[in-house]
Amino acid sequence: MDTNRCKKWWIHSRGRFPDLLPLLICLLVLSMTEAKAQDASQSPSKRPLQGGVNLDDTLPPVPQEFQIGSQIGDAQLRSQTPDNMWFPIPNWLAGKWHSETKLIDYVQDCKTGASQSPHLVVKEVDSALHGHQRDKTGRIWEFIQIPQMRKLGLAHGSAYVRAVRKDIIESDPQEVIIKVLSNQITVNDKDQQIVSSNQVQQIGTYTQLDDGLVQLNASLRNFDHDGTPIQMQKQSLTMRRTAPYQDIDTLDGLDLKRLLADYLTKIGHPELIPASK
Repeated sequence: MDTNRCKKWWIHSRGRFPDLLPLLICLLVLSMTEAKAQDASQSPSKRPLQGGVNLDDTLPPVPQEFQIGSQIGDAQLRSQTPDNMWFPIPNWLAGKWHSETKLIDYVQDCKTGASQSPHLVVKEVDSALHGHQRDKTGRIWEFIQIPQMRKLGLAHGSAYVRAVRKDIIESDPQEVIIKVLSNQITVNDKDQQIVSSNQVQQIGTYTQLDDGLVQLNASLRNFDHDGTPIQMQKQSLTMRRTAPYQDIDTLDGLDLKRLLADYLTKIGHPELIPASK
């Protein structure tokens, strides 16, 4: 699709798909590891947590304190200690990553069923980090930093991305599939009143294209504050590695070396705890 056709499609679609902004915000934090994962006592080499490969048809409403008309205060923004959850990742996904654009392949209005296949390239600069610690065998593990609340600046206010849940569907040498749920909250800067509160659920599949090159294919569904589906998108982007993997011993004041040791003990694999340096 050429530039002029893209612009015409975008202008035409805004009236039919008015809620694209929360999804665009979600993609800014595409690689954020946010949500509450369930424990599992399976082998750490392949440990799905819970869930399937399908997006949900409906969701529970967001809590009252995050509903439209409420005000964001210190209680909601206070930092929370994440649950101690980890999952192993393949070496090709470990390191620091960067992407410049994404491709929107499909958009559907869940209320009317109307759809578009725009194949639209959108500029969206994003950086991500995957992998935090190695176990005794050298396998790389990623910490699930959930719950978490992050603030984003917008042209006419502020937005908060509240991580709700993260399920690891697959993590093996061929692909990594992650299902994430987040609450996208937009507020008025004058009084911090919530003017929109949508939920975004995403299933992302990471595959290796080449050394230092990873493809992310994502299906997203946008829900309103009551959990009713609004819109679905299918998107893809290419990430380039900008720095190799390095152990991260502390993160936001958390001792990751100790947390991984505690987690490996909890799942019955204390033999994987690396020796203290």
